[in-house]
Amino acid sequence: MKKTAAILVLFWISMQSQDYSDFRRRYDHMNENDQAAFQYIVPYIAKAKRERNYQELTQAYKDAASFSENYKLVYADSMLTTAYQSGDPDLQAAAHITKGTIYYFTYRKFQPALDEYLKGWRFAQNSKDRYLHHKNLYHIGLVKSYLGYYDEAVPIFTKCIAFFEEPKPGEHPNLSFNRQKGYLNSLHLAAASELGRRRFDEAALLVDQGLKNSSAGDFYLERCHFYKLRGILASRRGDDHAAISEFTTALPGFIKKNDFSDASLVWYYRGKSLWRQGKKAEAVQDFIKVDSVFRRYHFILPPVRNAYEMLIVNSKETRDRTLELYYTTQLLKVDKVLGADFKYLSGKIHREFDTKDLIEAKSSLERTLYRRHLLTWLLTVTVVGLCLLIYRKWRYERQLQIKYDGLVLKIKEQAREKQHNNAQGREKLSDDKAAELLAKIDGLEEKLFFLEKGLTLAKVAAKLKTNTSYLSHVINTYKGCTFKVYLNKLRIRYVRDRLYEDRTWRCYGVEVLAKECGYADRSKFSRAFEQETSVSPLEFIRKRREELRLPISSEEVPSAAE
Repeated sequence: MKKTAAILVLFWISMQSQDYSDFRRRYDHMNENDQAAFQYIVPYIAKAKRERNYQELTQAYKDAASFSENYKLVYADSMLTTAYQSGDPDLQAAAHITKGTIYYFTYRKFQPALDEYLKGWRFAQNSKDRYLHHKNLYHIGLVKSYLGYYDEAVPIFTKCIAFFEEPKPGEHPNLSFNRQKGYLNSLHLAAASELGRRRFDEAALLVDQGLKNSSAGDFYLERCHFYKLRGILASRRGDDHAAISEFTTALPGFIKKNDFSDASLVWYYRGKSLWRQGKKAEAVQDFIKVDSVFRRYHFILPPVRNAYEMLIVNSKETRDRTLELYYTTQLLKVDKVLGADFKYLSGKIHREFDTKDLIEAKSSLERTLYRRHLLTWLLTVTVVGLCLLIYRKWRYERQLQIKYDGLVLKIKEQAREKQHNNAQGREKLSDDKAAELLAKIDGLEEKLFFLEKGLTLAKVAAKLKTNTSYLSHVINTYKGCTFKVYLNKLRIRYVRDRLYEDRTWRCYGVEVLAKECGYADRSKFSRAFEQETSVSPLEFIRKRREELRLPISSEEVPSAAE
């Protein structure tokens, strides 16, 4: 143990004697999100802090954001703070660009990304660093293009193309490579924006220009973008054979780069072309991949929405009511996401099924499937009951007839009583009323009602403007448990998720955790937590900390304020 500690101390001392460039050389070759880089980034940050070198400290925090998997925004904020402490407008602009890029590419939060790019623009628009100026301008155009502001985006990309296209004599090879990537990416987004404006000839010229200029050099992903756009142009011309070929060529690059947004776009357009060729089975497989992206990342591009309409049509044709209900429900979720992320475009999307029709179709499908499942259940019970009676008759036919008759009579009476109770339950609360009440309950869940202390069935019923009998019936039927168990599950799952995601919560004691989720008694909270998760709250926190395995403790993330 002492020997290991001595080795670590010597390693730390040797790190502090390194030049700043030496630190970066040690992890430049590593992939993004590789936690191993922090063994060099941590001493890099410490050295820059000690020497009050704000330029290097800003770069160190930027690198930390790149290699961190769960704390990118934390490091981005530290980078911003340090950049402002430096007083260098270029550093401040670059820091805002980095944070905007994290919002855009990592979290797909477009409005916060645009806000950061615009903040950076206050510094970059008058910067003498023309590369920084146009890099910031490019990112502003990028968000505008994705949000559907194509008329505003095209002039931005035109300026970027002109700047990045022009060679810079004597420039460093890395800068030359980045400039060429900026040029190709600007061409790609200008072409995509022209497609959005339905100026197909202009888009085709830009695509051809991009393919020509990306043929040499390490620009595989950029070429895939141009193949994608050429496929979309072919699809719009009705040349589905050419479109499928272009999309199939483009797809591997997006999958390799984990570019799920462009991959889903290619799957949709290729599926659309396959559908028109009568290859519906293959088309449906592409549309299902679109849904898998949405389920995993909760993200979708506006043109891709139509994949769900085609999946609904296919489900109707195959008479698969379960799938029809699933894709109808998914389409409602898609519209909600599009309404939030793409407000400008959401009103322009052609919708074969509007929201009202979708909700009505969903309710109708749910009722149909409920009746079908109920009928199946009754038939199953009847068959099982008949088999049981036959078996018992065969077994006991040699026993006393009186005992046999009494047993059969008791079974029949129980069956009649159960049917009578079921009939009363259906009369008591209709399917429509139950669905309406269940939707209100789900709405309360989204508002985290369960965190309120002293909740009772009566209090929740009052919130929902219903009676306790109806509420208890719906919770027992649709949530599969009593009100008390349902409330405990919601509270414990809430605390579990916070402990899993939020380092601040992992610093709380058990009593604080209990109060935060509505428990007045810490012992009851601990018992409920262990029943739900199979471990105590403290054990859960310990295991989560071990899972993170960061060189820096997740509860001790460095910040510029330190």
